[in-house]
Amino acid sequence: MTDIIDKLDCLFEEVQDVDGFFFSTHYLALEAIRYFVNHKIDYQSRFHMGCFHETIALNILAPDMSITLMPIQEMGIQAVQILLENIGNNDFTPKGVVVDNLFIP
Repeated sequence: MTDIIDKLDCLFEEVQDVDGFFFSTHYLALEAIRYFVNHKIDYQSRFHMGCFHETIALNILAPDMSITLMPIQEMGIQAVQILLENIGNNDFTPKGVVVDNLFIP
């Protein structure tokens, strides 16, 4: 995860008034929090943060973080159903999956 350290170092050198982050994974969020702690940055009061996927660690380390929950079980069920419908189908046309009004191509 040295890449996130390098990216955050570069970001803070170039932009001093960063006020928020949205992380595509909880792993990135946790690594960023590690960076903030190691650099003595008061991330809880300085930044607004959001992330996909919830973990207990984020609930503890960043209780005000906005979390987008992905319905993983439902997505998996629909993905398998689409796969089974198309096995052996020569006229396969890729479909998207809609779960709770979220379109996943």
